[in-house]
Amino acid sequence: MGSFFSSLRSKIVFSIVAIELIILTVMIWSNTLQVLGMHNERLAETSSVIADQFASSIGRLIIERDIATLQERARTLLKYSEISYILVEDLDHNKIMTLGSIPPEAFRELIPIKKLDDVSTFTKDTFLGDQDKTFVSMKNIVFGGKVRGFLQMGFPSSVVEKFTKDVFRRNVMIAFAGVVLSIGIALFIGRVLSKNLENLTNGVRQVARGEKNINLSIPGNDEISVLSSAIDKMITEREKAEKTIRHQANFDALTGLPNRTVFFDRLQMAQLNAERSDRMIAVHFVDLDFFKDINDTEGHSTGDVLLQMVATRLSGSVRRVDTVARLGGDEFGIIQTGVSNVNDAELLAKKVLDAMQSSFSIGLKQFFISASVGITIYPMDDTSPEELLRNADIAMYEAKDGGRNKYEFYSSVMSEAVKSRNIIEQELHGALERGEFTIYYQPKITCKDKKITGVEALVRWNHPTLGLVMPDSFIPAAERSGMIVPLGKWVLKRACLESKSWQDEGLPPIDVAVNLSAVQFKQEDLLDMIKAVLEETKLSPYHLELEITESILMHEARSSTNILDKLDSINELGVKIALDDFGTGYSSLAYLRKFPLFRVKIDQSFVRDVSTNPDDAAIVTAIITLGQTLNMKITAEGIEKQDQFDFLSERNCDEIQGFYYSRALPEEEFKKLFRENIAT
Repeated sequence: MGSFFSSLRSKIVFSIVAIELIILTVMIWSNTLQVLGMHNERLAETSSVIADQFASSIGRLIIERDIATLQERARTLLKYSEISYILVEDLDHNKIMTLGSIPPEAFRELIPIKKLDDVSTFTKDTFLGDQDKTFVSMKNIVFGGKVRGFLQMGFPSSVVEKFTKDVFRRNVMIAFAGVVLSIGIALFIGRVLSKNLENLTNGVRQVARGEKNINLSIPGNDEISVLSSAIDKMITEREKAEKTIRHQANFDALTGLPNRTVFFDRLQMAQLNAERSDRMIAVHFVDLDFFKDINDTEGHSTGDVLLQMVATRLSGSVRRVDTVARLGGDEFGIIQTGVSNVNDAELLAKKVLDAMQSSFSIGLKQFFISASVGITIYPMDDTSPEELLRNADIAMYEAKDGGRNKYEFYSSVMSEAVKSRNIIEQELHGALERGEFTIYYQPKITCKDKKITGVEALVRWNHPTLGLVMPDSFIPAAERSGMIVPLGKWVLKRACLESKSWQDEGLPPIDVAVNLSAVQFKQEDLLDMIKAVLEETKLSPYHLELEITESILMHEARSSTNILDKLDSINELGVKIALDDFGTGYSSLAYLRKFPLFRVKIDQSFVRDVSTNPDDAAIVTAIITLGQTLNMKITAEGIEKQDQFDFLSERNCDEIQGFYYSRALPEEEFKKLFRENIAT
């Protein structure tokens, strides 16, 4: 039975048949009762007519006491009529004649004798109903206008029973025909309904099994069709979503290039092919130069468009068998297959750099951006996909450190340098809290009388195992990790505190110069930080000088519109601004006139051979003259020899700084030197 009801079609058929049976049963019962009621009424009418006729025909016989004739007529009536008995009584209810089978007990139950005794005559016909399978009809026997006696006739119920059976049999046949018809209709309806549902069910099962390209749409406007269309739409949308998810899992949403996961998969496949073909693979790590500046100044929407355009150019620079992937941010990876020699990789790297040379048009603006490329070769450098990419990454950073817009091949020496750099970065965390940093001061003296007029604060790291670590070894790591911001603030605050303490000890006030990194200069709260430090340390802003390298200033001038406002705000505090490493960033004269610079520091690369190289001598002379014309102080850095000092003095350079006079000194040693300088 359980299996019979497992399908929807059987449930529909059973439900329809059950409903039909209930309806037919009610209809048969109601019809039978109705027909029987009508038949009983007709039987009562017929029996009443027969009794009336018989009663009217025997009135004279009762008066004449012609019992023989009365019995003869009664027998004839019993013989040819459906009558079970005939009873004739006189007015005193004495039985005159009795024929047939009389149920006296039942009769007395219906019409007690005592009750009949109270009634002298019957004024109307009476139908007493069915009692002991007999219908009783009572009539007055009237003759000559007077009641002469009483007549009772019993009609057997066999007539009703026979009729009832006939009616029931007929209704059963009708019911049977109805059941057969209802089963046929149910089967038809079940087939029509269940066919679509079975199709829908089978389709859903196919979906559950993971089959694809299944059409569940069922034509029509009924509920099943609507449901199938809805499910089909859901499945279609799910397949689209799955396809989108698969694409997003393997391809970059912005550029459409393969992502890092696909990059590694294809690199592994390329390695297998390279082993079979006895060829090499070149992995190129491409990183855009100064892309963050465009993102910060122009917005991420412009940056996104630029990345898409770069992806297009990179894809156009490689063969179809090669792979270009976006590894993240502004980093791209290239898998160059079928490399027969290192020159093939070099040619592709040059092609990539050349592709970046022309401008990128975005809206009404033109953008120029270069790239740094690191290259590693499989299997020469490594065999692990992860290590190959890491090697290419290391080589790329070497390219950036070497001036950007170039390529570098990986070497094992780079790995050692990276390891050392990673050690520095790891141990740099917490060094500030552990009090491992200190400040050294390098004096600046006038060329005229060698008097100390200021100092430059230079941070040093007292490493517990490496000893005194110079800034070149940890400042880049601090900038990459973001530690340069708290470290720079600490240097500024410490330099201001110590400079103020010198004044409190009676030493004359001199300017203390503190370097600002590119990261610090971009901080939105730079001005507030400077104010807070000056207020806390009580140092006059007129004795504080902030040094910004020429490269930082030029880069910010090209990428930022509020650099002048920032410099003016610092200058309005009374803080002096010095342009460091002048001559290395190719700044224009317009910038020198535009910015509120107090001092220009000539880079030591121009001063080193100033006494022997006419070109360097001409450049230094021009810088001194230019600075003095613009009312700026000129300081030459890296002065180590007497001839350098003499050259600068002859050309009226304001100040020099370098080992010629003093190296950078700890605070106590500097104060001692400062006191000696004052005394001379």
